[in-house]
Parts: sequence; C-alpha cells; structure tokens
Amino acid sequence: MGRPKRAPTATIDYTNVNNAKDLFDLIGKYIQQKVHGEALEHSKSKLHGLLSQVEFSKNEKTYVIKACDINKDYETNVTSGHSNPCEDRSKDRFSDTEGAQCDYRKIRGSHKTSNDGACAPLRRLHLCDQNLEQIEPHQIKNTHNLYVDVLLAAKHEGQMLVNKLQEYDKDNYESRICTALARSFADIGDIIRGKDLYRGNKKKNQTETERDKLEGKLQSFFKNIHDNLHDSIKSNYNNDTTNYFQLREDWWDANRLDVWKAITCDAPEDAKYFRDACSEGTTSTHKQCRCATNYVPTYFDYVPQYLRWFEEWAEDFCRIKRRKLQNLEKECRGQFDDKPRYCSRNGYDCEKTVRARGELCMGNRCIDCLYACPRYEKWLANQKQEFLKQKEKYAKEISNSVRKKRSTNNNIYKGYDTQFYDELQNEYGRVNKFLILLNNETECKGITNKEGKIDFKEDHDKDNNTVKEKGTFYRSDYCEPCPLCGVQCSGTTCTPHPEDGNCPSIYKIYKPDPNDPSTDITILSSGDGNDDIKKKLDDFCKKSNNNSLYEKWKCYYKDAQKEACILQTSSDTDVKKQKSYNDFFYYWVAHMLKDSIYWETQKLEKCLKNKSKKCGNQQCKDDCECFQRWVGQKKTEWTNIKEHFGKQTDIPPGFPPDALLEQVLELEFSNQNTVEDKKNNVSAREIDLINKMLKEDKTTAADGTDSQKKNTIDKLLQHELTDAQKCKKTQEECENQKKQKEQPKDMSRALDPPADRRPASPTVEEVAASDEEEEEEQEEEEDDNDVQDNTVNTAVNGDETEEVVEEEKATTTTQNDVKVCSIVEKILTG
Repeated sequence: MGRPKRAPTATIDYTNVNNAKDLFDLIGKYIQQKVHGEALEHSKSKLHGLLSQVEFSKNEKTYVIKACDINKDYETNVTSGHSNPCEDRSKDRFSDTEGAQCDYRKIRGSHKTSNDGACAPLRRLHLCDQNLEQIEPHQIKNTHNLYVDVLLAAKHEGQMLVNKLQEYDKDNYESRICTALARSFADIGDIIRGKDLYRGNKKKNQTETERDKLEGKLQSFFKNIHDNLHDSIKSNYNNDTTNYFQLREDWWDANRLDVWKAITCDAPEDAKYFRDACSEGTTSTHKQCRCATNYVPTYFDYVPQYLRWFEEWAEDFCRIKRRKLQNLEKECRGQFDDKPRYCSRNGYDCEKTVRARGELCMGNRCIDCLYACPRYEKWLANQKQEFLKQKEKYAKEISNSVRKKRSTNNNIYKGYDTQFYDELQNEYGRVNKFLILLNNETECKGITNKEGKIDFKEDHDKDNNTVKEKGTFYRSDYCEPCPLCGVQCSGTTCTPHPEDGNCPSIYKIYKPDPNDPSTDITILSSGDGNDDIKKKLDDFCKKSNNNSLYEKWKCYYKDAQKEACILQTSSDTDVKKQKSYNDFFYYWVAHMLKDSIYWETQKLEKCLKNKSKKCGNQQCKDDCECFQRWVGQKKTEWTNIKEHFGKQTDIPPGFPPDALLEQVLELEFSNQNTVEDKKNNVSAREIDLINKMLKEDKTTAADGTDSQKKNTIDKLLQHELTDAQKCKKTQEECENQKKQKEQPKDMSRALDPPADRRPASPTVEEVAASDEEEEEEQEEEEDDNDVQDNTVNTAVNGDETEEVVEEEKATTTTQNDVKVCSIVEKILTG
C-alpha cells in the first residue's frame, strides 16, 4: 500500500475561515504536514502496521487484508473473552437529555480550585475501545499487533456511531456522520498518543480508572515496540523511555489512514465530509467520508482535544436548544382545542390575563408551560456554567503555549497540541475572536431574538437568563410573563394589546359580604423555578413556624357567578389578591406536584438508600424529618381544599363531590401528549413519576393493606408519607450500623469461617452491579465535598403578581347524563 509522501509546509491563510471547524482543519493540516515529515525522518516508515505481519499467540496469523473485514472474535490479541470493543459501553452516544462531563475529577488537567476546564462530550464518554483495555503488555511485541486491535476498536466505534446517530437524528444523519466519525477518530488518536483528557470513573476497590490503567498499558506496549526496533531507528526515541510520546506520535502518523478507513467502514455511501477536503481541498469526499486517493480528509486529530470538545459542545448546545425551543413553543403557545393559545412561564392564560389591572387567569392547559419553563431555565443555567469553564480555559491554554514556545531546549518533545497552540495564538490569541467562529456553526444560526440569538462572545453575567439582548442563555419569549395588557387571539396568531393605558378589563372583582360563608385555607408559599423552590423549602425546614412562609386564603362560593379565593393581608389598605377557585385549585396542585418532584429527585433519592454514602449523613436526617413535616402540611392544606370543592352547588346529580374530584384529578395527571417524545416533554416526565408512585399504591390497595377510599392526591400524599417514614428509618438503621462498627470486635470471630460457610464468588452480574454502586457512591461522596459547577443561579425576574380575579361566567344548564369531561369543564371553568 502506498504511503503519503512528505509534503512541504506552507504558511497559513485564514481568509476563508468561516467557522471553528474550518479553522481546525486549516491549522490541523499545517501541523500534520510538519509532523508527518518529522515522523518519516524518525521512523523510516517502520512503524506502519500490516495485517499480513500480525502474529498472535501460538503463532496464529490472520488472512484478512482489509480493515473492514477484521472480526472481533479472531483478529485480536485479547484472550480474556472480552474482545468486543463496545462491551460494557453505554449505547447512548447522542442525546437531548444526557450532557457533557465537566467534573474536574474525571477530566485530566482540571482542578477543584480553578474555574476553567474541559468538558468531554457524551459521544466521547462511551468510546468503543474496551478491547485495548483487555490486552496484556506481553501480547504486544511489535507495531503490527497493536495495529490490528486499534483498527478493531475504530471499526466498532464507527459502526456504533453510524447506528446511534441514525436513530437520534435520521433527518440530518448523512450530513453529520462524517464529522462525528472524525471526532471519534481524533479521540482514538489522542488515546494512542497519551493526550486523552477523559479519565472516567474508578471501579470498586480500585485506585485507578480504566482509562488510567489503559494509559499504563499503552506505555508498556510502546516500550515493547521501542525495544524491538532497529537500533538506527530506536535511537531517535531514546530521549523518552517512560511515556514514549514521540514514538506514539509517529506511530499514529504512520497508521492514521488505515484507522480512518476502519472507522468509516459502515458509513453510508453518500456521506460527505463537511468541506471539500480531497485533492488539496478542491473536491469533496468520494464516498463513505473517504477521499478517492489515499488521504485522510480530516485533520481534527491534530487539533487539541479541549478545543475540539469545546466546538462540539457549542454545536450540541445550539442543536439541543433548538429542539427544546420547539417543545417550549408547543407547551407555551401551540394549539389547544384547535385554537391558538399564549401562555406565560407561570402558567397563566395571557388571553384572559391583564397584568396592568391585576387580572390573571390560568387555563388552556397553560400549566404545561409552568412545568416546562423552569426546567428549561435550569438547563440553560447549567449550560452557561459549562460554557464559562471552557471559555476560561482558552486563555490558559494560549498562555501555556507561549511559555513553552520560549523554551530553548530542542530535545524536549513538542507535541502536535503545543504546535497547534503556537499557530492559533498568532491569529486567535484572544478568546472572543474564537467565540465568533463558534457563533457561525450551522446549528447556531437561525435561532431568533425571541428564542435567544446565539452570541457566545457577549458578557454572560448573572442576569443573562432574563435579558433578551444577551440571547445565548436567554430563557426565550415563551418563558416571559404575559404582556401587560394581555393578548388577543384570532385565527392562528395571538397579538399583544397596545400598552397605551387603556388595557381591556376582562373580569369583575368579587367583593364578599362580611357574613358570607368561607373556607379558610392556609398554604405554604411555593416557588416556580428550581432555585426558588429550593429556597422556599429550605426556609420551611429551618423555621417552619414562621408566618412569613405561609399564605392565608379565604375561599367563597355563592354561585357560579359569585365565587373567589382571596389572599388575606395584614392591612385593609393592601391590595388583596384574588383567584377564582378553579385557578387556586390548579395553582395548588401544580406547585404541590413541583415541590414533590423536587423532594423526590433533589433531596431524598440518595437518602433512601441504606448502602449510600449519604446514609447517616446529618443533612439526610434533617431532610427526612422536614419532609415528613412538609407532607403533614400538605395533607392539612388538601383537606381544606377538598372541603371547599364539595361546597359547589352546581355539581350534577349522580356525581358525588368525591367521585367528581377523582375524575378531575385523573384528567390532570393523565398524559395528554402521548405522541410527544417523553424525553423532551417536561410535564410528561414529571407526571410519569407521579403515576409510578400511584401505581405502587394501587398495588398496595389491591393487596388489601389500604382499604380506605382515596383520590389521587390522597394517594400521592400517602406515598410521600411512606417515603418520609422509610427515609427516617433508613437513617436510624445507619446509626445502629455505625454504633455496631464502633464496638470492640470479638477476636474469636476474626478467624476464617469453615469452607462450607464462606460466601460464594460473585457472579459477573453481581460484580457489574457492585461497580455501578461504587461509582454512584463515589459521585455522592464527591458531591458532599464540593459545591459543584452545577450549582447555578436560575432566579428569574419579572414574574406576574398573583392578583387574580373572577372571570365573568355565563350560566349553563346541566343534564343528568352529561359525560365526565363536560362536567369537569363546567365545574372548573363555569
């Protein structure tokens, strides 16, 4: 097979650089030409692997001559039975819900005390190279044996990416696959050359991660390769007989073309690289992301991994943001009952809401927007923290490159990454110029101002989430309060009323007589955003008897035209907020649900595990006790809300209040968007968790252990109470276990038990479960030691005041045979 000859290097012309990928390939090509020439001088092409020269144990050979024909069961040095490169690797390689890994413990070169760091993309976290981890050092004697297993890893990595990207993004799959393959190709190159930044997790009872152990093995592999080279070639690499960086750099140069052929084995025929990369940049790839001649179209493998990941992060951010915005448009605008709607982030129907007059109303399934916006805002805030980490690292990388450039020691190995930064700092020494290129990524274009236009170079301050003019991490118009004077919907569009001081009035304020009967309902004040919920619940846990934490409401009902729930204030001069009972009911249910989800997922999940390292943690003790008090408070609130529901006199005959209430709640908790992708549907995910809890309780009731008739909220609160009791019991058991460990041991029991009483060796499944549990516990311990990067401020401004007034309602007649849905609509909307 002919090898590319040394090409003369040239100066870099940045004229045609439009985005970061263009820049990467431009400088990468320049560096590759330099490195290639030097590698030829060092190795005399003796590092190039050949399948015909591979010899396995017992002198076995392979008769395969093409990379795409190698078989994981035969063409491998692995003898442990685990030669599948993708074994134990997650199949989630592209996702809208799983993100990058930025934890400093898992990224080489990141530190706890610094604000900068790299973020490994999801695609990289599960790269298929497990076969390399299984090879023992003595099995690699020469370049050919390492060559075959690197090809095997590349082939299976490419196969996995092709399949998973097609599943994830079938519409854009062919235009994206070559870039995805180029990124993993470059990551494989970094693993081989000892430049990989991703460290991964440690398995149980191990001091090193699998990635760290692989690096140790690779050093041994290259030691063996070095030892078996001819002395005339070996002498070129004697300056580094520990890491063998120069030898590894030259080995990659010699074999990268064949690795590219292996990783593109399963690429579709029509897949093209993103630019004209063949024939000196004059023609596109021929087929399967390959040039017609023996050239690799990508030079990503000569771009520092941190920069590649940063660009990939930006592309993923823009793509996922676009998808999430599409979902927000459905949840906060879209159609309901075949009519357009306009909802606010607080769940208010802007067509019936006039903030200027304090008139607000829920309805039109705007509760979906109430669920969707806080989750989106939290995602944006976390993305901003990941962005800032990577942005900060840029300046440090450039600075390090300048310092290394000043070194006068010519014997020091100067890797491709250092050489890349040397060139980068000449034209893109300041981060903002590079960020402009990220703005020009295809996925980042076309996001409008109302959605949050992408501009990575803008100042990303603490209020970025709420400032429309700083659009990158702006929560979008979909998650803003209603326009001051509301909107008018006609046809398929909704238009804000002019804010000219003459806002339309939609409701009549209900003014109760002093002697009108009422139901007193005191509720715990709740938040909307994730941080707001956290603050409210933390305050409740610290000082649950503080009156400032509660809202006292009086709910009145005379008839369908004269009813409201009014917030009681301490002074007659204060404006008293009003809600119709319908709005008050749904407001309470929605916020109780959001608080419940927060308890389950943010506070108690790990405290409920006896084997968790949070077991016996003081914070868990406090949270478990507070959760039980919170459940008690919600039970009291719900009792009063149910009482008032039953006071409505327009409930049709044949539908007792309890039965009708249950139907209302079943409609509320049912998933109305069954055609939606549940991973992208915020409310659906929350409702799924609630339904899971309710299903458990139905099973309990079927067993005869809970015969009392209860509605959906009753069942949910009972489930929460059971969890609270279980949580407290778990912590008590932890205390007992600790006390037992602290007691002096009986030395007579320290002797080995008889053979027939010794535990059996763990099964493969048990080992895997144990490793998974260890990783979980490791992460929990890390969380306890840090205020991690995920702690972000998602507080938002400009929310609607909750001055809600009763809607004028038309009188309706009822029929004895009316269906449940129409009854629900009548009772809750008048």
